[in-house]
Amino acid sequence: MWFIMARTLEMVKGNENGGGPQQVVTCLRIVEREERIDKFYTDARNKNSSAFVPPGRPRRWKEKALQSLEKTVVFRVEGNQLEDRSLNKAWLARYLEVCRNVIMDDLLLAKAAMPCFPPEYQIYDRYVAMYHNAICKRVNFQFYKKS
Repeated sequence: MWFIMARTLEMVKGNENGGGPQQVVTCLRIVEREERIDKFYTDARNKNSSAFVPPGRPRRWKEKALQSLEKTVVFRVEGNQLEDRSLNKAWLARYLEVCRNVIMDDLLLAKAAMPCFPPEYQIYDRYVAMYHNAICKRVNFQFYKKS
């Protein structure tokens, strides 16, 4: 399931064999069901501290699903760096241009994926924030790493 969530944009694009947005929707339905069950047990525990809560609850699958999306974003940003400052003085401009192309394509796919996600996920805004954070971390890492 986490593999499918990590490949959400490819699933929406239709690049995956036998996959598609239907598999993403199915995974999200499972995540939402588990979130409702987590809420049920959390509410029961809040009302009565001795209430039964099964082991492994809460599972926090929504959080895990969003983390798998974020890992994919980080891999996409890190995988675009073809050279560093020792190879080319204009490495940053070239890196950011490649990132811009990848990000624009991915954000178009994220917009197409919006109907697959519940509205409260605000998936497009999340993708924008994930890409922003990933690029900031990567550029900061490149400038402040020990050479």
